[in-house]
Amino acid sequence: MRTIPVPVFGRPTKDPELSLSERGKPYVKFDLAVEKGFGDKKHPIYFQCWLYGTSAESFIKAGVTTKNIINVLGDLDVEFYEREDGNKRMINRLNIISWDYIPVSREKSPDTSQLEADIEKDYHTSDIEDEFEEPLF
Repeated sequence: MRTIPVPVFGRPTKDPELSLSERGKPYVKFDLAVEKGFGDKKHPIYFQCWLYGTSAESFIKAGVTTKNIINVLGDLDVEFYEREDGNKRMINRLNIISWDYIPVSREKSPDTSQLEADIEKDYHTSDIEDEFEEPLF
C-alpha cells in the first residue's frame, strides 16, 4: 500500500482525549480544522486525525488543546460513508506520521509585534507559488 504524505497546519476542533481500543491499545482521534483561502474565499477544511500507541500518549502529555496550532504530517486517506438520512459523505482521514505544535503558554514579546505585522503583510501580498522554485518535499 502506498503512503500519501500530506503536511497540514490547523487547530483541533475540540480538546483531544486519549482512548483505549478493545485490545487496550491507546489512541487519539480528533478533527483538525485547516483554514484555506483568503478574505471572502476563506473556509475551513476538516481532517480526521489518528495517533496510536506512544505517539498518542505523547500527544496528550504535551497538553495540546483547541488553542494550539498543530503541524502534522499524515498519511491521507479518503473514506466514504452513508449517513442515516441516506446522504453520502466523505472524510479526509490522516494517520499521523509526525506532529509538532505551538504552545499557547508563551507570552508575546513587545519587540516582535512589528515583525509579526510585517510578516503578515508580506504573506498576504506575495504570490506564494512564485516564492518556491523547488517542491517542499
